[in-house]
Amino acid sequence: MTKLFLYYKADPDEPSRVLRLRAASDHTGDPVENFTESAGIHGKPYFPSHPHVHFSVSHTGGLWICAFADAEVGCDVQEYRKNDTPERRKRLAKRWFSDGERQYLDDHGYETEEFYRIWARKEAYVKYTGTGIGEGNFPSFDVTQPIPGCVMRDIVLPYPEDHAAAVVCAEDFSAELREIP
Repeated sequence: MTKLFLYYKADPDEPSRVLRLRAASDHTGDPVENFTESAGIHGKPYFPSHPHVHFSVSHTGGLWICAFADAEVGCDVQEYRKNDTPERRKRLAKRWFSDGERQYLDDHGYETEEFYRIWARKEAYVKYTGTGIGEGNFPSFDVTQPIPGCVMRDIVLPYPEDHAAAVVCAEDFSAELREIP
């Protein structure tokens, strides 16, 4: 089982890059200045100087998260939109969700929490695979069912409550939350 570390920061006043490097330094014990950064073909960041360090970053509203693991990983956090409606969520689901996900939401009335939980899982999965939502594959997989080759979990963050978060990893994992001071 892989140990996964999920760093988070509420209302960050520093850029994501700075937070990512601080988290990487904490995770590995190496100084920040030892890390070099690059991005893959679809923009997924990685550390050429530390190829064994797998990570994924997400931010929304007033929350930033970064997952580190010994295996490929993807994470996402979604803030519930203010003044959102079931009708809007239904329109988005029609465009971006699989038939199975839309059926799941039909059964649950397109409730805010369920919709954003699915959206966070989908984003975490495409970050895990290294593809983007613009690749046309977003509706081609169903995160309400197990996906072969990976483990997907919702993550409950201690703050705030109006967010959904998910992590996808190549291996079964236990997660430890760490707040960045």
